[in-house]
Amino acid sequence: MKAKDLRTKTDAEILEILKTTNQKIAESTFHHSRSRSKNVKEVRGLKRERARILTLIKEKQS
Repeated sequence: MKAKDLRTKTDAEILEILKTTNQKIAESTFHHSRSRSKNVKEVRGLKRERARILTLIKEKQS
C-alpha cells in the first residue's frame, strides 16, 4: 500500500493494517525458512510496508 493511500486512513485502520502486516511477515518468514518459497522478495516488500506504516504513525504523533 502506498503512503498516499495510508494517509487517508483513520488511526484504527492503520493499526489494523500494521497488525496484519506483522502477521504476514511472520508467516512468510516461517514458510520461507521451512519450504524454500518461490517468492523470496515478499518478506522484503512486507517489511518496507511496515516501515511506511510506522513512519506515518510517527508523523501523526508529532
